Amino acid sequence: MKLIWLSVLLSVCYTVFAQHRALGTDSDFAEYAKELKNKGNECYMLSNRTGIRQVVDEYEAALTKRKAADMLSTEQEEIFRQDILKLNGDYHYENSDVDSSSYGLAERYFKEYRDYWQDHQGTYVAGQGLYTAHLELSQLYYKRGRYEEALKEMMAAKPDFDIYAEDENEPFDKLSQYAMCLARTGQYGEALRQVEEVLEYYENTSSERYGEALRKKAKILMLQEEQGAGKGRAEALECYMAYFALKKNDALERFVGMNSKEREQYWMRIRPFVTDCYRTEDADAGFLYDVTLFAKALLLQLDSAGGGRQAIHATWQMVQEALKPDACAIEFIQYEKYGEQQMGALVLKKTGAPVFVAMASPDSVLNYRLGYYSVQERLAKTNNGDAINRVYNDSVGIFRLVWNAELIDAVGTARKVFFAPDGYMHRIAVEYMLPKEASSWEMYRLTSTRRLLQHQLSNAGSKALIVGGVNFAGSQNQEVGANDEKAYRNMKRLRFDTLKTSLQEVEQIRAERNQSLDILLTADKATESAFRRLCSEFPIVHVSSHGKFASTQIPFGTDLKPCLGDESLSESVIVLAGVNTSLANDNFNPAARHDGILSAKEMSSLDMRNTQLVVLACCETGLGQITSEGVYGIQRGLKNAGAGAIVLSLWEATDDTTTAFMTAFHRRIAEGRSIAQAFRETRLQDFLTSDDDSVNNPFYRNVFVLIDAID
Repeated sequence: MKLIWLSVLLSVCYTVFAQHRALGTDSDFAEYAKELKNKGNECYMLSNRTGIRQVVDEYEAALTKRKAADMLSTEQEEIFRQDILKLNGDYHYENSDVDSSSYGLAERYFKEYRDYWQDHQGTYVAGQGLYTAHLELSQLYYKRGRYEEALKEMMAAKPDFDIYAEDENEPFDKLSQYAMCLARTGQYGEALRQVEEVLEYYENTSSERYGEALRKKAKILMLQEEQGAGKGRAEALECYMAYFALKKNDALERFVGMNSKEREQYWMRIRPFVTDCYRTEDADAGFLYDVTLFAKALLLQLDSAGGGRQAIHATWQMVQEALKPDACAIEFIQYEKYGEQQMGALVLKKTGAPVFVAMASPDSVLNYRLGYYSVQERLAKTNNGDAINRVYNDSVGIFRLVWNAELIDAVGTARKVFFAPDGYMHRIAVEYMLPKEASSWEMYRLTSTRRLLQHQLSNAGSKALIVGGVNFAGSQNQEVGANDEKAYRNMKRLRFDTLKTSLQEVEQIRAERNQSLDILLTADKATESAFRRLCSEFPIVHVSSHGKFASTQIPFGTDLKPCLGDESLSESVIVLAGVNTSLANDNFNPAARHDGILSAKEMSSLDMRNTQLVVLACCETGLGQITSEGVYGIQRGLKNAGAGAIVLSLWEATDDTTTAFMTAFHRRIAEGRSIAQAFRETRLQDFLTSDDDSVNNPFYRNVFVLIDAID
């Protein structure tokens, strides 16, 4: 309670202080406006669109107060409003990942900002404003693929690279961006000349910037080759390898000691490299395999709870050593080439080096038509059994797009297939879509084949935390504690209905397990706070509740402006007791109290290293934004918390199906079967009654996937 009052008091004090500064002397207000502008620019560099919006609102409010008090001349207001124009452009640049209409708004604001300073030249401030406007427009056009316009704006800014630089490195950073604009417009020779100048400068000054210039050189060489203007793949591969060595060493030295925010920013900054190097395809599949292991270690394993140097250091040779003779490992990779998304498989067997297999493009899979609807359209119908069934029953079409003849040949005689999906495969249970000649494979879905290096336990331990029969309309006060305010805002307009069979499900699971150490949380006791306190103590955690995925896009970085922010983990949630009460209370303070919404971001801060199995019997818990690095959702949140195996749903599971499946699954675990064996037997045998017409219905049988369980 004291913390709540302190938060309220600080908020009131800040409001009073801000109002005082808004109505202070001209110099006071000018300083205040400068601080707001700098704060907004900082948010922009961190891809924090929410922060930019808050700064804009505060700036607008200050101008309104000052104008109402007759303390703001027309000329002064005009100048200050240029800051707001630019910040509004920044906001919509970042918001374009969420709403495509923001592209047009960003362009409009940046152009107005540019035109104003074009008409008011003659001062350093005006020149700096015009320089900034050219760079902002160049970044926007580059992001949209309007490369000729991006180059035009960059060329307009180029004469001022040295004049308005904030440090000695900035001119060379901008020069490398200029090189990328040249390459995107087909001027490869000049682009390489410019990037070589950057490499020469940074070779003895900054390993990070030198590495980034190497990456850009490699990308220019690959763009040149893809357009038939040269053969630079071998040289590009050398650049990528040198960059990778620098980044791996840097991560080994620094990454483990970073806090969660620093880790996120580090990862977002190097994301473009992952996609870039995949362009080299079969030039060195072993190198790409190592890159994939490294990338997924950063994304999913080096977290606040666990992970470490071993995860970063993993190589394909180490994974190969862990394979048994009858097994193979596959890392699927989705990447961009020729201006389109591509898909490939890196296949590793007990002997020999990894091989690269080209696959059907993601678009050809998702746009494949099954009757009137495409695969993508059918997957979007998450509560339509007929739509889903058509996808999983098309053994002569979609199955062979995913598992083509070359991939089946690469797997060869292996019978256990450990695979780490990528891209669209996070939305499709490809392990349930095997062609006839691969039907005997035993499939294991992993977040990364690096999981094969970790010790596997034979079963999930003796005690479980079981949560279900939740009272979403509970009237109890939510406990004080750190909370994901963004997740609360995302869910604000929603209300959650009682799950009719959830209580029956968890009571049956407890009865089947018959373990005295199990704890069952139901009704008003199934709170977010209780879950946070208890989850780390149990080898098994089972949650029966609502899951929700509020779709927004992952920030999209470019070679001109990488992204450093990621709000996506606030988009995937499960809900617990009292959530409806919190959401309906307009006076609720989501920053200071638990709200009954457990987001993937909040999960990532838990310590679940001792949790061997997490079962989320909730709708859509397997969903999340799909990127080249994986699925940004509950899966990532749980893996960052250190959780072991995970059971998630890909669409809206029916109540009866969920209860039947989960009861049979937990019974087998209690009888001593491994997690993977218990899941496999349950799915293929008796979770539905034999007289049920839906016993062979993919909509019921394929809804759940098991991740990171190995016999």
